[in-house]
Amino acid sequence: MLLTAIEVSPGFAATIHRQPGSVPPGSFVTYKKETLYSVEFFCQQGLERKYGGEPCLAYMNYHAGSNATTYIVISDCPEVPQTVDRIKRQLIDMFALQSSSDEHEINPFIIHGMLAKEYTTGFNNSLHTIRHFLFEPLEDVQRVLVKPDRAALARLTGNLHRLSESIDTLLSRLEFAMMALDSMAIAHAQMFNVIREAHDSGTCNHILSMGCAQKQKDTISYLSITLTTLKRKLETYQMARSNAMTLVFNLVTQLDAATNMTIAKATREDSMVMKTIAVLTMVFLPATFASSLFGMSFFQTEEALNGVGMKWWVYVVVAFPLTMLTFGGWFGWMYWPALKRLFERIIHNSHSQKTDK
Repeated sequence: MLLTAIEVSPGFAATIHRQPGSVPPGSFVTYKKETLYSVEFFCQQGLERKYGGEPCLAYMNYHAGSNATTYIVISDCPEVPQTVDRIKRQLIDMFALQSSSDEHEINPFIIHGMLAKEYTTGFNNSLHTIRHFLFEPLEDVQRVLVKPDRAALARLTGNLHRLSESIDTLLSRLEFAMMALDSMAIAHAQMFNVIREAHDSGTCNHILSMGCAQKQKDTISYLSITLTTLKRKLETYQMARSNAMTLVFNLVTQLDAATNMTIAKATREDSMVMKTIAVLTMVFLPATFASSLFGMSFFQTEEALNGVGMKWWVYVVVAFPLTMLTFGGWFGWMYWPALKRLFERIIHNSHSQKTDK
């Protein structure tokens, strides 16, 4: 019933039930019987003092016939009532100041401008908070550069990731706030034009002066420039965070490379030990085989021998070729690919020499 009594447009009523962060700005001009009736504008205003806060939805309805302006502010953020009370006090002071002067004109968009100023201040405070949180990881990166530590790098990676989420969230809301200010500037210029046209045609008794309109236009422009500056600062922080994350990734990669080098060195040492064991085995195994073979019963004679037998050289003749054969087989098996390439190169060179002749 309240929305009906205020004559809220259906376009705004449909946005009330949407999720925060999904309401685009809207502007409506209503005519009745070829006469300007009302000008409406609504947008989402971010009133957060921290980058985790929720925005609010602000609606304005300017009634041309009565020259009255109605505002509706919707939000579940606990800081919004405090902000609204602060704006009320500012309006009371403004009305008191104007009652003592000759100026009695108030721009219908003035509360939208006050709300925009409030969330601009909130964004600035959030930016200082992020800047404070950014310097600590950057100092940690400098310390880790001197003495790399996996535990410190893991902790630093988590901190930078959380900081990245906060920066991305605030950057998204800054862009949305800049879009709302751009729409506000367009809607304000449109309202000024339609009110002046209606006044010139005699269908509206009220008019918005150039001075009042220009003052609000300058306010919106200043806030837009301020948000653009904050966005550039935030993008700088985002770049610093990205560089720090890249450096941490490179440090982790270097630690992994150093670990792999250590493992490779240990593996190489183990390989040398295994090769030594294999060589010793090949030295003693054929000789052991030959001694076991000749120690069998069918190699024994009936006469017992004292001392070294006359045919001891048979053992050497058998054991030595077996040892060399074992070494040759092992060498060929281990280095066959290299030997194959060597033979192919020799054959290729011989064919080349024959072709040249």
